[in-house]
Amino acid sequence: MDGAPEIPPFFICPISLHIMKDPVTVCTGITYDRESIHKWLLAYKKKTCPVTKQVLTDHSLTPNSTLLRLIQSWLGDNPLAGQAEGLLEPTPTIDAENVRKLIDEAKSPVSDQLKALRKIRSLLKENESNKRLMEEAGLAPVVASLVAENYAQDVASQFDQSEIIGEEALSILSLLHLSPETATLLAGMDLITCLSWVLQRGSYNARVHAATVLRSVCKSVQQNYLMSLKTELFDGIAEILKDQNSNQATMAALSILMEVCPWGKNRTKAVEAGIVPVVVEFLAENNERRKCEIMLGVLELLCGRAEGREAFLAHPASVAVVSRKIFRVSHVANEKAVRVLLLVSKYSSSFSLIQEMVDVGAVLKLCMVLQTECNLKTKEKAKEILRLHWRAWKASPCVPFHGLSSVLRAVGESSS
Repeated sequence: MDGAPEIPPFFICPISLHIMKDPVTVCTGITYDRESIHKWLLAYKKKTCPVTKQVLTDHSLTPNSTLLRLIQSWLGDNPLAGQAEGLLEPTPTIDAENVRKLIDEAKSPVSDQLKALRKIRSLLKENESNKRLMEEAGLAPVVASLVAENYAQDVASQFDQSEIIGEEALSILSLLHLSPETATLLAGMDLITCLSWVLQRGSYNARVHAATVLRSVCKSVQQNYLMSLKTELFDGIAEILKDQNSNQATMAALSILMEVCPWGKNRTKAVEAGIVPVVVEFLAENNERRKCEIMLGVLELLCGRAEGREAFLAHPASVAVVSRKIFRVSHVANEKAVRVLLLVSKYSSSFSLIQEMVDVGAVLKLCMVLQTECNLKTKEKAKEILRLHWRAWKASPCVPFHGLSSVLRAVGESSS
């Protein structure tokens, strides 16, 4: 950035290389940003000081209050540098009076609604301060009303001015932070039903925005609104997952399922909408860590119901797909995959399933879980599956149990 002041080097975290927000000092005397050193020690399980490479005999973090005051003072004199580092909020480019005026214009069908909405969207994207001003002025329920009005099924039957305004309002709503109070207010306006319709019949952009807004609403809304969701929502989610045209919409759809499936009869509705085979197919062709973890989480939730397990086992590749993800994605994926296998092998067991688990390598993967550095819960689940069907599997030539002494001990059988 031209004319930007040079940042004093001792303000910079040696790990993140950004200005420290919360400087803390470790026992070697080196100061780091708290978030960065926490990640170094806990997430990455490092035991040494990143700079000196000395072993940290004491993991306590001492706040460096003097340095924090110096940083805050410097940022006060150099606000542009703070904004560039994301430490200071930029000054709003619009005042409260003009925000109210714009919102009034957006509400009035007499004025140029579309022009007002596009101006609002532009201002929202400029900075967070503008966004906070507009949220405080009550923008969310206003644009939600426009979405509902212009996407009414008898209005948005063709791509006309109503749908253009509805899509613009929906794009604005997707940019806003929805507090629990706001999310509950929007749910009370039957916005979820409206957005479920958009998921199935809206334009590409509208469907992406609708999925994003639904995720925000479902994460923040009160539980009672999630207990009685309509089947149209799950039909819409199934369509999004089948299309896979937008990574943003796909992730939002998966997140919605994780939020809503634990409540009421939503698991049954998701199964009836055909979510299970869609997720299995998607999982088979995907290796992205976060997506795989969420998809396995969804399958775990749905397999908690008999109809979910039936739909899972009805897919010819389901057991193979889930088994294949063990050791290929992450520790979280390992745990969720083993849980899925436990649910189906415990509550929906059959001779064909027991044999299939051998044929696709699931049993061998479970044995490997017991011998590797998986977490204790995952090992216990794997052990439970092996104990359940030990008699059927121990004579199988496909699984060399004679060389797996730890597995033999785990299921309570002598290794001799």
